Amino acid sequence: MELWPGGGSTLTCGWHLGACYDNDALVTSGGALDWAYAGEGTITFRVYSTSSSSFTGSVGTGFAQVPPQPMCDHRVIIDASDINGGFQTGTHYYHTSNSIAPDTTFNINANPGTWTWTTRTLGSTANEAGCGLSWGGYHVHQIAGSGWALRSYPDHTTCNVDDPPVTNNVTDCWVGANYKQGDKTWWLPFP
Repeated sequence: MELWPGGGSTLTCGWHLGACYDNDALVTSGGALDWAYAGEGTITFRVYSTSSSSFTGSVGTGFAQVPPQPMCDHRVIIDASDINGGFQTGTHYYHTSNSIAPDTTFNINANPGTWTWTTRTLGSTANEAGCGLSWGGYHVHQIAGSGWALRSYPDHTTCNVDDPPVTNNVTDCWVGANYKQGDKTWWLPFP
């Protein structure tokens, strides 16, 4: 199963923990990516999955946990489980106003030998400017949960640099650049 970006727009910060800064020296490498909009935008959960011939149809479910969303803490958490209900991995979408009901469950599509998309709308970006964050405006902070093997993305030296007179030069960092965020493989005993 491959995790793909859910921001749907421009990558404004490569792998990082905490705040995203223009100054490369201040960015700490980590498991999160930031995606930006000019205004409010749709946030989607996107994975690309397949299964072995031992399994057909759905190999797992996505379990959407929607915690309380006070101002400055809008977030949606997705847990991906195997067909037996065992937790495998997950992803978090911060600065996201959810449009799904709490505890929503949905199937992750997978067919033997055929890679299949699962796309699920989670909500929209929340503008949390003024919440003490160093980066305001509409965006999503997508964090790969435990279990993912993180993959190559343009990092902040490409996506988030001061290039006078342009700030945050993102010309190389569109979602359509065919980068995946991470992947996860698991095995289950043959039934």
